[in-house]
Amino acid sequence: MSRPLALFPILLLALAMGSSHATEWTYRGTLSSYGKAAEGVHVLRLTPYADASGGKPLAPSLGVDRVEVVDGRFAVDLDFPDRALQSGEFWLAVEVARPGEPFHALPERHYVNLKQALSVCWDTLGNAATNPGTNFIGTLDAAGLALRVNNVQAGRIEPSISTDSSPPTPNLVFGAMVNSISSEVQGSTIGGGGRSSNPTSANRVFDDFGTIAGGLENRVGTDDADVIGQNSSTVGGGFSNEIDASFAVIAGGRQNNVSGSHGSVGGGQNNDARGPFSTIPGGLQATTTKHGQVATASGGFSGDFGSAQSSTYVMRNAGTGSRELFLDGATQRLSVAPNQSIAFDVQIIARNTVNGESAFYTFEGAARNVAGATALIGAIAVGAEGENDTAWSASVSASDATDAIIITGNAGASGDNIRWVATVRTTEVAIGDL
Repeated sequence: MSRPLALFPILLLALAMGSSHATEWTYRGTLSSYGKAAEGVHVLRLTPYADASGGKPLAPSLGVDRVEVVDGRFAVDLDFPDRALQSGEFWLAVEVARPGEPFHALPERHYVNLKQALSVCWDTLGNAATNPGTNFIGTLDAAGLALRVNNVQAGRIEPSISTDSSPPTPNLVFGAMVNSISSEVQGSTIGGGGRSSNPTSANRVFDDFGTIAGGLENRVGTDDADVIGQNSSTVGGGFSNEIDASFAVIAGGRQNNVSGSHGSVGGGQNNDARGPFSTIPGGLQATTTKHGQVATASGGFSGDFGSAQSSTYVMRNAGTGSRELFLDGATQRLSVAPNQSIAFDVQIIARNTVNGESAFYTFEGAARNVAGATALIGAIAVGAEGENDTAWSASVSASDATDAIIITGNAGASGDNIRWVATVRTTEVAIGDL
């Protein structure tokens, strides 16, 4: 006893791309039997009509003897005579059977509009002669576009809000469904990661042009009304890394944080880059608090951040006479925190901007800050030095007034315009977090 078959067309595709005949097209559908997806070889018989019922066929019935059905889905290429279907609109009567068994006719004919299908459908085997200006997959309104794998959402392309007159840049969210980009943000990307079964594992972006490549529980920006204050920052991956600054980077690792603008952490764990333009390559529990500081650590005392580390600083200034060197070349000093002691070695290079005369100086020393009182520990040791102009000099001291290590270059009475640069390497110990 044969079982009845039910055919449910899911998509009518128009011209097979590259065809020279307007009646060559692909018919796709799903086939079920007793509510279950059909499998195996089947036979189709298709007849075009001008109307939904009655009337004479526009062309002889077209039989397709071997239709491969996989998980209920099929696709067949059809080619009716050109003249019969020259309008591009018709009604299709469909009959289906298993090989050697009687045909079963669908109770209703199916409307086919080849002209309309050509403008809206894409062939999963590829398309040709498309125009990216007019042919696209997407939406025409403010709704997002979702992609699924195994019927599970794998990615979303979401609309955004522009802050000026230019068109807004969409946001891309891939990976777990719990990953999110704030609706007020534009131009941000989450490449993947997260765990759909655990909302707390989500990767989240709260500021414009932020990026999270993957990982778990990573965050770029702060969940507040300001979407540009911490823009253009990137987390490469890892676990629970957070950025609260603009133009900052955390490559990976675990539980690292950057809150200094243009700061970066390469990896490791529990590193905290708070100084602007500062860097922590990796390691454990390193902390930067100063402009341009590069700090490394392999752990701290009692878990205190920055309590056992080494750092490198580059300081500079230029001009005539006496010039104090600064971390940013203008105002930022190499400060000593109230709970901190620092041993340092200083290498200074100087060059006349006119005639190239140069000098170098080296110093070693240490300073401490106790309850806000900063002073040297012993005397500064003066090392190797050399000068083209003996009127020049350099010095290192500690200032209680500014709680900082002071480096000064002096061109003396020469009137020379000098560029001064110092590299300072430190070993640092602190009581408690910096």
